[in-house]
Amino acid sequence: DYDRALPAYKRVRELLADFEPGTKEAQLEKIRGINALAGLYVRMGKYEKAMQICVEALRTIEGVSETIEHAAVFTTIGMANYFRGNLNQAITFHTRSLEIEEKLGDATEMVLTLNNLGDAYMALGRYQDAKQCFDRAVELSEEVGDPYGRALSLHGLGNFYLAMGVVQ
Repeated sequence: DYDRALPAYKRVRELLADFEPGTKEAQLEKIRGINALAGLYVRMGKYEKAMQICVEALRTIEGVSETIEHAAVFTTIGMANYFRGNLNQAITFHTRSLEIEEKLGDATEMVLTLNNLGDAYMALGRYQDAKQCFDRAVELSEEVGDPYGRALSLHGLGNFYLAMGVVQ
């Protein structure tokens, strides 16, 4: 329910703006709140607003060593670009997110990001790149025992094979 979620996230943003974070954890909490609002705007189709908020989020954590929160912001920017049809930009931001997730060893997030990358590659007609992403996502999801990630990845792989039947 967007009508109820939006005021709640806006209030979180207001509350977080009023406090001066002194610790890394406090800064990361602030970024989580800001990125949640940006993610809601993406789901509402307000991509420019989402990207403005993401820029604010990145400013908030300047100087903080890369965390999963950084990756989440890059993912949100990637999704906004994907839905706006800026597929190369989406790939750039999803790739940045994946680099951070790999560095941190967060396989569950890597699975989701690989699926996002695969979808963007599919939309660009870069089918082999998409297949590599989906294959790697299936592999990782099996390694970490993530049934949701595995189902999502197999769905992407199925879309790839369906496209190959249509394209060839």
